[in-house]
Amino acid sequence: MSLRKALPLLLTALLAGCQAQLRHSETFESEGELSFLAATRAWEVVLSGRVVGSVVEFAEGAQGRNFFSVRNARQQELGMVDLHGRAWRFRPHAEEPEWLGTGTVLAGTRGILELDTSPELVEVALDLLESPVEAR
Repeated sequence: MSLRKALPLLLTALLAGCQAQLRHSETFESEGELSFLAATRAWEVVLSGRVVGSVVEFAEGAQGRNFFSVRNARQQELGMVDLHGRAWRFRPHAEEPEWLGTGTVLAGTRGILELDTSPELVEVALDLLESPVEAR
């Protein structure tokens, strides 16, 4: 068979193998429920007289759902402690947070901020935490 006759057959065979598929998916199908929680209280995490982070409590009134957001001194959220005392640390590029253990909010904060010694939590006004510690 000559190349002239084989070329159309070859192109037909290659094109027959190409398929395009269009898929449509709705975002936020019924996988979960979106809710908004209000910040209710805040604490600075103080270690040896220096502010190393903060803890902000978020609560939903009637449902009783709440959690504690643990942040570094620049107000970047690093993890959370839930209502049952379970501490979770968010790792960059990880799909799921890392479970550190169960205990008090103070113990969870220590683990999330990776502190060697136990810090002190000093309650502060919520609006004080709107900017990083260095800017105050």
